[in-house]
Amino acid sequence: MKPYRIVEKLIKGILNGDDAAVSKYINEQHEDLLLNEIISILKNNRLEPFLFSSKVQLESDDFRQWVEDRKSNSVFSVAASYRIFNKGMELITALTEAKIDHFALRGPFDAAQLYGDISFREYGDVDIFVRPEDTAKAWDVAVKKGFSLYHDEMPKGFFRRHHLNWALIHPESKVMCDLHWAVDHPYRSLTIDYAAIFDASKPCYYDNSCWKGPSPEHWLILSALHLRKHHASILTHCLTEDALQNMLALGDARYLVDAATFINANQAELDWAQLAVTAEKWNAVQPLAALLFTAKNLLDLSPEHEISRLLQSWDVQGYLKIQELPSRMPSLKVVEKLARVSGFNGERLLELGDYILPATYQTEKRGLNVVFKKMLHGFLNSLKLSFAVMDCFISCLGKKLLLRFSSKKRTNKDVRGNAVYV
Repeated sequence: MKPYRIVEKLIKGILNGDDAAVSKYINEQHEDLLLNEIISILKNNRLEPFLFSSKVQLESDDFRQWVEDRKSNSVFSVAASYRIFNKGMELITALTEAKIDHFALRGPFDAAQLYGDISFREYGDVDIFVRPEDTAKAWDVAVKKGFSLYHDEMPKGFFRRHHLNWALIHPESKVMCDLHWAVDHPYRSLTIDYAAIFDASKPCYYDNSCWKGPSPEHWLILSALHLRKHHASILTHCLTEDALQNMLALGDARYLVDAATFINANQAELDWAQLAVTAEKWNAVQPLAALLFTAKNLLDLSPEHEISRLLQSWDVQGYLKIQELPSRMPSLKVVEKLARVSGFNGERLLELGDYILPATYQTEKRGLNVVFKKMLHGFLNSLKLSFAVMDCFISCLGKKLLLRFSSKKRTNKDVRGNAVYV
């Protein structure tokens, strides 16, 4: 675990503004044997730009050369970052002109707000959210701007019924865009108030560009839910002192780094009481607690800090004892493929059960009323999931038949009797 400890020390030093101390530590710990491992960890977690944005000074010539090489690489170039950002802003401008309410999250938008430079965070797409009732109009706007479905083997209606976004691509620029109408799949027990997110959104600015982003409280909850979507076993991974090392091994530590950076920059503006109330209303306490617990450790916050008090009121360690969610494990290929085309990208076989019967994680919420609600939720979502599987096969079959018939060309004969295609 030594390379992971070194990277953890690096991240914590940068987050806490102690670049000089972390430089000294890493230079003392440096061994040529570990260099490639450290680089690999940073790369797998998309944290290379985070390192480049710091003032860490490294004595290793090999390390310095690697940093210079990566900085000049087109993946992290300003031009490449602006290509994605500008294409996202084109779609945002078009949505604004069409009077479609929206907000932007993650990708270049978080890079601009968190690090002050869209090239200081690695990303592969832009994420834009619209109100659920505006999805049809938003689709028309995106198509007019040149976007199309990335996974075109399924009709767009299938994703609207069973997923949370359309994965779009702009063929000319190769820019990806996730056009969201929901935060998570419809089979979760979340009770997200989407109207509240849009009503509380506020303008964000960067380099003469303006877009709307969620409020600080909503940003934290949405980030926690995004991480929860990728890792059903978030409690197991995050409610430990080695949380960052666990997430570094999984390749998703950037979400924790983003959250810690966000809290650092917005501590004065965050309404912690409102954050707690909203998380409980939305059934999002579990992932938010895990995210805040890790951020507290990364930032070395005192027991008197608002986050510490909030976690204590939630009895976070009690959640872990009550319900440990299953760890990730490889799926059968057939099930994994079915899950992917059904809109459950990133989920694993054992985690699909959490859609049907989510875990209870708050000790005070017990009794027959809760049991009845969980049973009803499980029954209804079992039916939904069954219909989703049938819908998957019907949609796939229908699309293939349509493509087959449309590709067949009728033949006629000209005056000379030669076959011509029409």
